[in-house]
Amino acid sequence: MSGTRGGLGRILAMGIALALALLLLAAREATAGSYSVAQCGWHLDIDADWADSTGGAKFRPDAWCATGGGDALDGAHMKSFTKGGGTVSGTRFARWRWVAPAGTGITRVSGTWWHTLHDGIEQRIGTGNWNGGFDPFAGASATDVTPRDFAVDLSVPQPALEDRLLCARAESKWCSLEPDSWSAVRALTITIFDGYTPVPGAAGSDLVAGGWRRGAQRVTYWDNDFGGGVRSSETQLDGARVGLTEYPCAEAMIDGERRATRMQPCPTSATGEVTVQTTNFSDGPHALTRCAADFAGNTACLFPVGVLIDNNPPAHPRSLALAGGEGWRRVDDFDLSWVNPDQGPASPIGGAYWRITGPAGYDTGVDLASGHEISSLADRKLPRPGVYAFRIWLRDEAGNADSGSAIEIPLRLDDVPPGVAFEPVPDVTAAELPDTVTARMSDEHSGPAAGTIAYKR
Repeated sequence: MSGTRGGLGRILAMGIALALALLLLAAREATAGSYSVAQCGWHLDIDADWADSTGGAKFRPDAWCATGGGDALDGAHMKSFTKGGGTVSGTRFARWRWVAPAGTGITRVSGTWWHTLHDGIEQRIGTGNWNGGFDPFAGASATDVTPRDFAVDLSVPQPALEDRLLCARAESKWCSLEPDSWSAVRALTITIFDGYTPVPGAAGSDLVAGGWRRGAQRVTYWDNDFGGGVRSSETQLDGARVGLTEYPCAEAMIDGERRATRMQPCPTSATGEVTVQTTNFSDGPHALTRCAADFAGNTACLFPVGVLIDNNPPAHPRSLALAGGEGWRRVDDFDLSWVNPDQGPASPIGGAYWRITGPAGYDTGVDLASGHEISSLADRKLPRPGVYAFRIWLRDEAGNADSGSAIEIPLRLDDVPPGVAFEPVPDVTAAELPDTVTARMSDEHSGPAAGTIAYKR
């Protein structure tokens, strides 16, 4: 601090040194929960308001912070000036004020200050406390136009920071405004303790809607945070990141450190959607979670939610069989059964696709018989006698199926009796009767199996 500081500055300095030691001791145990805000320097603007307790009659502001050029600090300043001639009553002031987000607090301040001060006008830098008062930690009553650095650690987080130009006399006294007095600050770094953890959420998502899921699945999410705001969030499946959202935050890289450029740099709430490609994961149960991080480095994750994934079709049915065998039958009723393949951790069999094709272009088309672990089909019918092909393949409860895994079995129906007719015999006498009598048999489908000729007198 400047060597021209009065007694107030010296007394506060001793308390600050003790507070700094205590804070450094605690800082070794903390790994997150704080972030730094850069103000009026490094070509950055300010997130502060200016006010005059005289209603604008005795003071005026001047700020030039988002400077151009190569020098990060050249010309940057936030100043308060006395305004015009005359006097100002004691305790009246102008001030620049920075407010920490609700629920957070300022724990450290560093920067540069300088001033021109006359006739009881002082510059004081301090914190707005939780009771609405002002607690200065640095003060000056004499002119010092050389910019000088200061750094102060606060043992208790405070809700606001103020830079005041004031008449430091009793309310019944006054300070002359001639010549002009002014105070200035720049290159402020304000450290904010943020003890809140963000709140991630997921709602209305396909992937967590229950049942077996496959292919691309949506996860709809929302994120909230009280303090510095949500910096990023990610969706994880079995601990692997499957979606990342980085929210727009007011920040800059300064001296290798990421600093905020506003007191609350990130949005406090946001919603969005991520698409998860489940094909990158094996069939079976998995765990989905979402995590969010705020600008202070606080993180929080949802309790994992179980999801079921299956992207692969079942193998072909085993041991396809036709009740009564595969031979010809005269009753139009076919009952089929099979053994389902082992699905392991994947989804159970949930249905069977079947199709019957046959003579004259007959085709039932593909039909689906649904049922948990279905393994039989009863009462299949044919339109007419003939040899038909019955094809079947399986579908799992996730909806996967592959017609290339189909197997086939013949269905044979013959419900038409065979035809029979005697061969024509010419008119003959009894003495000329033939030695044998012949009958011709015909059957379009299964073919004749046996026959007899009977005669009587």
